[in-house]
Amino acid sequence: MKSALIRPVLGAFTLAAAVLAAGCVSVSSLPQQPPSELATDSNRAAIRLELATAYFQRGENAIALQEVDKSIAYSSREPQAHNLRGLILAAMGRTAEASQAFERALALKPGAGDILNNYGWFLCQTGQREAAQQRFAQALSDPQYREPVRTWLASGECYARSQQWDAAQAALNRASLLQPDNPQVIYTQASVQLARGDAAQALAHVRQLNANPDWVNAQSLWLEIRILVRLGRRDEARRLGQTLNERFPGSVQASRYERNLFDE
Repeated sequence: MKSALIRPVLGAFTLAAAVLAAGCVSVSSLPQQPPSELATDSNRAAIRLELATAYFQRGENAIALQEVDKSIAYSSREPQAHNLRGLILAAMGRTAEASQAFERALALKPGAGDILNNYGWFLCQTGQREAAQQRFAQALSDPQYREPVRTWLASGECYARSQQWDAAQAALNRASLLQPDNPQVIYTQASVQLARGDAAQALAHVRQLNANPDWVNAQSLWLEIRILVRLGRRDEARRLGQTLNERFPGSVQASRYERNLFDE
């Protein structure tokens, strides 16, 4: 099977929980300078880290990098600043520097599950999949780590990218046991099952997604269409293709449907 059958559902690199919490504020709401009575290096560093997070979430990576570097200049021993720097550099394609940033974050906070998860996903995306699985395993061994589903999902998708279908399914099953209603887990399970040749089970999973109006999107509809085509149920695929075109006109998936690119 082609590895292209697996659609990456994690999207961009995942932020650690602490960084995500900081990123909930908007750029415009953040002060550029703290009040004079709060103008310590620690407070300056925290504000710059918040700014960097917000810019990163908006996709303004160059500005985000400038802000996180300012944060590190104020407080060089904050592991989440180096963690975020790794994420930003990875998004910019500066892989060697990103790896150094993640290593620095781990040196400051050894065994931190959130950093290990991010580093593992970075390694997977850069083709270092055995090393990635080692980082995922280390993340899951952190007793303070609160996002095991995220890591089992990343591990499963990383195995899938290497076409290690049994290992991928096992990791996804662990994620599903923890969060059976997680749409990313369900989608990835369906993708792996399709790639393994179990189209009937894949269809059951993807229909669980598409039956929920909060979860259905162009990607999930397209996956169901591809499964139906694999099963030889062309009439159902055609009807669902019409739904895809009506609900998500101009989407990449609608374009693929129109061109009959069912194996991409």
